[in-house]
Amino acid sequence: MTESFVKHNMRWLCLFLLLWGALLVVIQTLSRHSDMARLGHDIALWQPLSWELSSVVAVMSLVSPLVMFTHRYPLDTWRPLHWLFHAIVFFPFTLLHIAIMVGLRELWYAAAGADYNAGDWFAMGLYELRKDIVTYLTVLAFIYLWDFILRRAKGEASLIQQKNEGDPQPKDSDNERILIKKLGREYLVGIADIHWIEAAGNYVNLYSIDSVYPMRATMATTEKRFAEQGFRRIHRSAIVSTYLR
Repeated sequence: MTESFVKHNMRWLCLFLLLWGALLVVIQTLSRHSDMARLGHDIALWQPLSWELSSVVAVMSLVSPLVMFTHRYPLDTWRPLHWLFHAIVFFPFTLLHIAIMVGLRELWYAAAGADYNAGDWFAMGLYELRKDIVTYLTVLAFIYLWDFILRRAKGEASLIQQKNEGDPQPKDSDNERILIKKLGREYLVGIADIHWIEAAGNYVNLYSIDSVYPMRATMATTEKRFAEQGFRRIHRSAIVSTYLR
């Protein structure tokens, strides 16, 4: 099950998002329809359904670029520029959310033979801005939670502490192996089994022939530590083994 999750993690992610989005749409639609009826507004169920579904679809369409941006500028270490970048990106995130949402609602209303009136755009913008603060932070929290689960499923790697000079070295030197912690288990992987290394935010991904192991490190540190094992940096985000044929 774990290997299937790692191999098809994007499929699992899409399935989870679809289920979460569908549940959110149903709950919010019924709640909005009930509130409108209690206030004496007689509206068809499809109207609040169009409001909630368009909002969720708009957010979902922005998740993928936000994931890429977050991996490029992670927030799990104190880097003030990264936090500033996210604060700036939040505003186009909200504007795109509103534009996509309103466009979808206008299409839905037109298909139903009705006119959609967004009302006071300034008031709606402020309302959505307040909502999107929570939405943006929720999406960020979900990205980090998913990455955490995926790292645990893959098995998080760490280099075994190198011995001091002059210490006796076993035949299979510890500093040529990597410790993998995976779902409560620990095992060793030889550095010779690693084919290439890819940057991934505050982590690097170590690729073997059939597995990927995330390790918390910078590319500069990794390049230095793996240089003696025949690895060379060929790109700002890629290091390869020169022993591969």
